[in-house]
Amino acid sequence: MGRDLIHSVIPLTERPDLANAAAQHGFGFRAGEGMIGWDESAYTRFTLRQIEDDIEAPWKAILSNKGLLPEFDGKYPLVGCWLAASKAVGLGIREDRGLVTGQDARFVPHVILD
Repeated sequence: MGRDLIHSVIPLTERPDLANAAAQHGFGFRAGEGMIGWDESAYTRFTLRQIEDDIEAPWKAILSNKGLLPEFDGKYPLVGCWLAASKAVGLGIREDRGLVTGQDARFVPHVILD
């Protein structure tokens, strides 16, 4: 870890029936955006070492600390901070039923005005 992650982006022709294929497999469009939650215009190629060392290893380290999030009524809140020019400008509290927050997680944004 720590080195730049170099990968190849390979352009593809998107399936003309992508929306139908998604619906057949139970996937829908993002609420309010009118678009599918993935893109078939290209794929990214990584080496096995990049996948194991640079992508999977950090996630294993994060998931191994899963006990660090407190549980309140079956939900796991976490706090995030937005920085601009090294200054805190916003704060968000995100909460979901699982340890990994998803698209439907509850979210409360806060702005820091000073």
